[in-house]
Amino acid sequence: MRNELHIIEAIKKFENNIVDFDFLVSVKEAENTADLIKPIDSDESLKYFDRDFSNYRRQSFKEYSPNGAIFIGKKEQYLQQKHFFGARSIAYIMNQIDSIDIDTELDYELACICMKKRKNI
Repeated sequence: MRNELHIIEAIKKFENNIVDFDFLVSVKEAENTADLIKPIDSDESLKYFDRDFSNYRRQSFKEYSPNGAIFIGKKEQYLQQKHFFGARSIAYIMNQIDSIDIDTELDYELACICMKKRKNI
């Protein structure tokens, strides 16, 4: 769902921050906080969900996750580090609709609905 404007903006942001950062990664606001995402072992118990969620409130800061739309980096630094993440990486924040990742039939249907809505605007 990314478009040419996202790519142009991301390149400009990276170039404007090239002294301080080696990489740029597109991200979206996370749907769930990391506190709510835990593994479940083969016994299917919730032993890793070891806090009282009855009074849970989303923290005052936002969390983000990579959306896979844009990765930009300096070649030498990437060959040395072999990934795009860390303190020398800057975020390019995208909205939820432009961050739709199509992995399932439901994702595809959602993307189609969003594209139709975008055409009508």
